Amino acid sequence: MKHRNPAFGSVRIAQQISYAFGLDIDKDVVRRVLAKHYRPGDCGTNGPSWLTFIGHAKDSLEIEEIKSVPYVPVSHPFIEWLIGTVRREYLDRVFFWNALDLVRKLDAFQAYYNAHRVHRSLDGITPAQRAGASCPIPAAIQRYAWRQPCRGLFHTPMVV
Repeated sequence: MKHRNPAFGSVRIAQQISYAFGLDIDKDVVRRVLAKHYRPGDCGTNGPSWLTFIGHAKDSLEIEEIKSVPYVPVSHPFIEWLIGTVRREYLDRVFFWNALDLVRKLDAFQAYYNAHRVHRSLDGITPAQRAGASCPIPAAIQRYAWRQPCRGLFHTPMVV
């Protein structure tokens, strides 16, 4: 499993703070705070991998093999990027039991991705705002609550 540098998401974290609280914060400040205080624990290295889990459960799962040519994108590069983002940020972290469960979870991620997750390419706003949705009221740093989209996988502050 590839472990990321804790400073990897410092730009997005700074943008998310700006989006939620209306505060300008430099990505380097976020990077320094993460470097000093971020302790990821075991990052899942002590548990079984997805491959091991599926191998143990293969008798109870119906898995159909799909053959494809490796390293040959069949879609537009934007679509390949989007698929990679959904896989890295969501599907690598959740398990789904069937097609209906997958559709429900992807719908929840789509709502989070479009309405709550800030995007660097959009200058720290959400796609919903880019499409004309109103800007949220900034939360007060002394009084806020946590929104937990995607069954608690993500945590974003909100106004209370």
